[in-house]
Amino acid sequence: MVIYRLAPGEIAPWSGTYRFVGHYGERTGRTVKIKSGEQLPLVEVEGDSEMWFALEDAPSEASNAA
Repeated sequence: MVIYRLAPGEIAPWSGTYRFVGHYGERTGRTVKIKSGEQLPLVEVEGDSEMWFALEDAPSEASNAA
């Protein structure tokens, strides 16, 4: 299974629910629903922590074929 992860501020390639997670996938309790082409929110992170938005549901094969 592929985990799609994007940095805060990046443009979402797919519509869906994105969960804000730590470097190893630890949950932060923050999710956001975004449409394809919208910018993910900017999030301030303490220290040198790497944090990402991970797409909760992988895109279907049909959407990848376009």
